[in-house]
Amino acid sequence: MTFPFPTERLFHPLSEPEDEGLISRRLAELPDNPLTHSQLNQLMHRSHEAGMTLDFFTFYFLTEPENHPFRVPQPPLDLTNLRDIRTLAHLRWGIDRFALDAAFFFGDFRNAYRELRDRTYDDIAAFFSDRGRIPTEWMKLRGPVMPFESIAITDRHLVSELACKALDPPTGHDISLAVQVLSDTFNKNEEAAVPLKSLVQEATTGQDVQLTAALPLITEDIASHIIEDSEDISALFETIGKKFRRTRKRALKNTKHYLSICNELDIYVATSMRTQADFQETGTACDRIFSSPALQPLHLRWFDPTLSACSSHEDKGLIECLMVDQAQLVLHFAGEKDSWGKDAEAAMALSRGKPVVILCPDTKKGRERERLFRDIHPLSRLTDFVNGVSVGAMITTDENVVVEVMRRYFENDMAYHMEPKASGFVVVEELTGSVVRIVTADRMIRETFWNYYNSVPWQTRPT
Repeated sequence: MTFPFPTERLFHPLSEPEDEGLISRRLAELPDNPLTHSQLNQLMHRSHEAGMTLDFFTFYFLTEPENHPFRVPQPPLDLTNLRDIRTLAHLRWGIDRFALDAAFFFGDFRNAYRELRDRTYDDIAAFFSDRGRIPTEWMKLRGPVMPFESIAITDRHLVSELACKALDPPTGHDISLAVQVLSDTFNKNEEAAVPLKSLVQEATTGQDVQLTAALPLITEDIASHIIEDSEDISALFETIGKKFRRTRKRALKNTKHYLSICNELDIYVATSMRTQADFQETGTACDRIFSSPALQPLHLRWFDPTLSACSSHEDKGLIECLMVDQAQLVLHFAGEKDSWGKDAEAAMALSRGKPVVILCPDTKKGRERERLFRDIHPLSRLTDFVNGVSVGAMITTDENVVVEVMRRYFENDMAYHMEPKASGFVVVEELTGSVVRIVTADRMIRETFWNYYNSVPWQTRPT
């Protein structure tokens, strides 16, 4: 006979024959005979579990804490002046609350119970408030930051490293790599007039990966232009180069601006952009999402990758790692294709215990990716490197859902529920239906995981 809670696998079965049915018989007396703190502890002891303090009992069964990091489920009865457990639904409400907190902050029911069961009420309340609660009122009072340099949506692609590689003349050279390669290709071509698109295709054959991606990106909007001599190439790229230098100057200023607010960064936008349309869609999506009236009171600070550039490839990696480290939440624009960069940033955030929202395109391919992330790929859920707690991404194809998830998160209003599975228990975020926490029922996995997670492997080996 196991303790009949939704988290029943937390408890050992009663072993003595005379105890068989004891818990069921006592709970069957509800609601006529309320279950007191002392009686609950007796049942815990008969289940080979340690008892709990009156403060623990009060926190989980008799009150709704005001400063919890997420919504506390509505109790099934009025808790005013209660001193005991009145119904089975009341009992399950308290256990569900504990199980949710345990999964979220400990990753394991038993570890959480051992840590919390003998604390005072104020200690338990402070534990969750200090570790998971967003300072919403402070966010609202801090006001907006100084404005960023504006960059036309049609020029956003010029902030990219690819554009820089192609358009910024290498040290000691007067002309850009794009002009040099395209001019050489044209001079070898036997035709008198060549569409720029054809010239780009020919020029990128055998070139390095970056240049192969860069030339189509920077010439996409002028691809139909006919090149009749090498002067045409120089003239075209003189115009592009002026726009590039103006855009890059603004983007470099914006990067310094982002660095100046990194300690207050709320959201990092992770994405992969390879075409002009990618840059434009990302920029306009950021504008739509962050201009939502629901988010305005929060004065959010977010990193928009279409407004930022770096002076070197190495610095870009350092800055983006810093931004992910400082951000409270990562918004991952999944796109229709895999990309190492944005997936690495999302993985980095999950491994730091940060919430990640994955926005997939509302297309057939995008919905396939949504299902892959939410229901199929096990590494959409990683573990916090510090404490071992599992952390899962929240996946959607709806920008409005993204806005509401972010509002709820920054206002400590997230809604979760726990579901039993054959493998254990999962915590589900209610807007997206995504699994964000896992508690395994496999005893060997559980014991091995918590005995060795974050231990130093070499210390377990003989000298």
